Amino acid sequence: MPKVSIVTPSYNHARFLPDRVNSILGQTFQDFEWIIIDDCSTDGSQYVLRKLVGDDPRVTLLFHSQNMGMAATTREAIALSSGDYIYRAESDDACDVRFLERMVQVLDAHPQVGFAYCRGLHMDEDGNLWGGLRQGKDDFVRRGTDFFRSLVMASFVPGPNIVFRREAHDRVGGFGTGPFRVACDYHFCLRVCLYYDVAYVSEPLGYHRAHTSNLSGALGRTYDLDLLFRESYELLMDIFESIPDQQFELRELRRPALRSVTLRYAAPLYMKALLDRKWQIARRILDGVNRYDPRATRGAAWAWACVRSLLCRSVNEYIYSPLSRAINKHRGRYQAAG
Repeated sequence: MPKVSIVTPSYNHARFLPDRVNSILGQTFQDFEWIIIDDCSTDGSQYVLRKLVGDDPRVTLLFHSQNMGMAATTREAIALSSGDYIYRAESDDACDVRFLERMVQVLDAHPQVGFAYCRGLHMDEDGNLWGGLRQGKDDFVRRGTDFFRSLVMASFVPGPNIVFRREAHDRVGGFGTGPFRVACDYHFCLRVCLYYDVAYVSEPLGYHRAHTSNLSGALGRTYDLDLLFRESYELLMDIFESIPDQQFELRELRRPALRSVTLRYAAPLYMKALLDRKWQIARRILDGVNRYDPRATRGAAWAWACVRSLLCRSVNEYIYSPLSRAINKHRGRYQAAG
């Protein structure tokens, strides 16, 4: 039985599959199985996958005859797997070749840890790396309920950078429970934190690709209010309703967590709608916020969140991202020359 099960739901990511496949097959830790399920792609992904993985005995390649969605496809792959640890490797992302080695080291050393994650970098469509969210200079292992307090306020978890323990997966009822399409990772990790500790590796070993055809790139572009409100607000409601009685003190975070979603996501989306002169969409965003987080838009915090979103957007679009890409392209040329 392999130590790690890698599961990949693949859909219309043919041009990104070489990076994904090379980053997995080239891992320094080789005791793994890899279950790839193509979810009825229409861009030739099936041919690309067959060509890339060949007859590698570690890889099980399956094809859906109809699209089932990310959550269902992931559950199917996990059900077919057998490893002690599970890594959900998105088909458009990538990772450092030492990723599995470091994650396994941490999980082996700390049996009370339900999942381990590392610092991640952003990756563009051409494979250039930059930025990323740093959560401290040092590695750490944190008590699960303490991590829950910070995670539930952050409304974010680095999904491409996580390896979780199968025991933890089974205890919380599996991955992708509920009607959530976008935030399955976030929902899963919050539930695991209620029963297990969490470990962090400060090395940037996971690479999350942002592009126009994935959810990271599409959410702000399409104003998908169903994704914003049903996923963000109702997910938190589901989490707080399922908190065990022995951890009742965590329920006091319900209102602050909802407010965090309002300020982190609703405010920037609202300002984007205004800038694009989508007046009806802006009105619907306000109505949605007032439904889940009453009176949130009447305070100074909402006004500051709107202003801050404009500032952050300008700095990221015109300064930070172009500069980071230029630096990393230069590094790549330098390393290639060396």
